[in-house]
Amino acid sequence: MNADIDTQALSVATQVIGLDAKWLQPFYVEDTFNNNLRPRGFLCQKPDHRYGALVITHVGEAEVPQLILATPKLHYPFGKDGSFHFPPVKRIHLYEKLDGTNVFAYHYQDVEGRRHQTYKLRLVPTLRNSQWGAFLDMWLVLLVPLLAEDYEPRDIEGFRPHIEKCIHHVMHEFEFKERVVEAYDKLGVSIHADQAAGMCALSKDFPRGEMKKVYAIIVGNR
Repeated sequence: MNADIDTQALSVATQVIGLDAKWLQPFYVEDTFNNNLRPRGFLCQKPDHRYGALVITHVGEAEVPQLILATPKLHYPFGKDGSFHFPPVKRIHLYEKLDGTNVFAYHYQDVEGRRHQTYKLRLVPTLRNSQWGAFLDMWLVLLVPLLAEDYEPRDIEGFRPHIEKCIHHVMHEFEFKERVVEAYDKLGVSIHADQAAGMCALSKDFPRGEMKKVYAIIVGNR
């Protein structure tokens, strides 16, 4: 994308979501769940009902502006100093807070009006693995039992080619991760102590194009 297109797309996004440009972070990603379609646009970082929302300006090279509202920001009833500011209430229910990850399903349209379902994290436009966790891999593993809660067996069966493709992808990623960890363990060199030497040694076992992934796996596991 050149600067002119960026400026034009940003102008469209600010009008669609009703916010200043300072709240919008550009993205340009591949959608793993839809044959690597490339939606691009802006992600909202303002902590209100638009927190994590997407303004998709293009799908591929086609301009198709659309607003995707996600999970709104929930404000805690206390300040930074720890003091509580509860509104007037008659009864309060307390629950144990369990840590987790927000995975949000949404649809977007291409220029021909076809709807594509995909998934995102709160501040990431499409689900992906990162240094914080293998979110994409875990979601692909969880997707088959989650489908069974909402769909009839015949519907799942019709979707089976895609499910099997996802499972194959997950297994490939797991096998690749095992290869990386095994190769690293054999080195006897800490990548934290000598990153250049460690990566140079590993480059003999992995293609150049995969070395960023190799590094991310090692750092994430060590």
